[in-house]
Amino acid sequence: MSRQKTAAAPFLPHEHNHGLCIERALSRARAVCEERGVRFTELRERVFREIASSHKPLGAYDIIDRLAVDSKRLAPISVYRIIEVLEAAGLVHRLESKNAYFACHSDHDHAAASIVLICEACGRVAETDAPGARDAIACVTQNSNFQVADAVLEIKGRCGDCVEGVAAP
Repeated sequence: MSRQKTAAAPFLPHEHNHGLCIERALSRARAVCEERGVRFTELRERVFREIASSHKPLGAYDIIDRLAVDSKRLAPISVYRIIEVLEAAGLVHRLESKNAYFACHSDHDHAAASIVLICEACGRVAETDAPGARDAIACVTQNSNFQVADAVLEIKGRCGDCVEGVAAP
């Protein structure tokens, strides 16, 4: 039996340059918005920054609470609309099981299947491309004459740092 190539570890170590991580995410977000003709307004940037600043999924009310520290409290509908724009641009993804959002840090094919790894110990999430899963989903759906709107597989477990006992900051 041949072994498939394994992708690079999708989780960043607990101890990484988080400031650089956020700046890269913001830079990518600006470029994606410019490329797609989406205005990256100050408010959209603030909401995206909050989501990108956490490797854990955030609910809309978590985002509202975080933003309220620096300014007046936003209306939930405003945050949901901003998230909708960010999600349509492929900048954030919704974690169905938690009704929360996390930043997309890669330029993967958003129409393809992806796997979201959820660490039950530290709460972080990581997204990884899943070519094998994509092929399996295509096989099942084609045989069923089913048109896929979205294919995200959420897998719960423990990240490498938590398995090794590395404490989260």
